[in-house]
Amino acid sequence: MDYAKDLASWGYEDLQRQVSLATGRSGNAVYELVRERSPDLDEADFVDNVTRYLRRGEFLLLIVGDGIREDAAHIVDFVQSHSGLHFNLALVEAALYRDTEDRLIVQPRVLARTEIVQRFVVEGGVAADDGPAEEEEPQGRLRREENRRFWRAVVREFAFADPEVGVPEAGDDATLPVLVPNSGFGGWGLCFSGYLARSGRQFGCYLTVRKDQERDVRIFDQLLGSLCELRADAGDELDQWRNSAGRPRVGFRQEQLSLAFLAQDEESEAFREAVAWMRVHLDLLVSNLHPRLQRMLADER
Repeated sequence: MDYAKDLASWGYEDLQRQVSLATGRSGNAVYELVRERSPDLDEADFVDNVTRYLRRGEFLLLIVGDGIREDAAHIVDFVQSHSGLHFNLALVEAALYRDTEDRLIVQPRVLARTEIVQRFVVEGGVAADDGPAEEEEPQGRLRREENRRFWRAVVREFAFADPEVGVPEAGDDATLPVLVPNSGFGGWGLCFSGYLARSGRQFGCYLTVRKDQERDVRIFDQLLGSLCELRADAGDELDQWRNSAGRPRVGFRQEQLSLAFLAQDEESEAFREAVAWMRVHLDLLVSNLHPRLQRMLADER
């Protein structure tokens, strides 16, 4: 369930990066791997569909074991209690045998033994079972386009004062993640991020930590303990808070009556001021905290 929850927070660029790291392939590795099986696959449609499924958390989760009980009511109950993602769960029994030459033979009993747990997700107050992903609403597409335009303007010809930190690619999510190498979970244990929060009428940048990474949590807490010292370098605007889910943040934020600048022309004064603010404060945050984090991570090894 944690894997599904974390994947649902990824954008296509995150998936592309991790597949490239795992396979050693550059470019759009996800698309190229699938196109090897389906040569007629359209790249734009593929990227849009994968992005949509990631955002919806629409996955098939497989539990594969050498003995699966057909009575899986307790698993069904557990799955139904996680109503935030649109996943299906399959239980697959794989019988294991060895032949006379001591070779292992795996017999997946998919048709006879697999139990598919039907998911029901409440949408708009009406319970409906999961079907194919619906076409994205125009408002959703518009927000993604606005996000992409804003982040592209932020990273264009941009460089951090800390030369050890690379500039991330601009995506169409409401966040722009900057991973912290050597932290847990493949660099996601500690993570910087620019963000756009339309519902909270707020934008800014922060450092956060995954609560399941004990070492990173200790380092984050130590960092918070020296907040006054950090403000001496990064400025008095540096703040700490928690988001609606209770995840800790330390960074910069700016509240406005609206984020109307996202819909304005790139040459408009409001748009340019927002981009400039983000570039300055993201650099202040990352370039001041990243070297400190690397020293603390090295000390914890």
